[in-house]
Amino acid sequence: MPLKVTLPDKPYRYELEGSTIIYKKLPFLEKKRILFKHMVNGTIPTEDSLDLGYDVMRAMITGWEGVVDEDGNDIAYDASYIEGIEPDSAMKFLDEVIMPDFNKMAEAAKKQEKANKKKGRDREEELKNSEPM
Repeated sequence: MPLKVTLPDKPYRYELEGSTIIYKKLPFLEKKRILFKHMVNGTIPTEDSLDLGYDVMRAMITGWEGVVDEDGNDIAYDASYIEGIEPDSAMKFLDEVIMPDFNKMAEAAKKQEKANKKKGRDREEELKNSEPM
């Protein structure tokens, strides 16, 4: 299977409540940096999970169409407005767009950790069974 690369400028579109969010996928290291910023002792405190979501959205969202203000007037995209997205709408975007990607990242890390542990055990066995010098 060939290597896959996340293209930083490739736009993706997500329909949300009659509006379109235009976003980019984040490279692994950028996702990791954002995730670790919010972790405490290896977990993300429940009360900070939405803060993590907004940080990820600020890094991912590059534009939008059909977004309106409180009075129903169209507003042009401005990154500073991302924090104004209502939490329910933000959670939909997080659940459907961001979390599957973060879950894939976590699965890959678990597989790698498991493989590293197995390698370590195999190497220990190899050393135990080798002839002394």
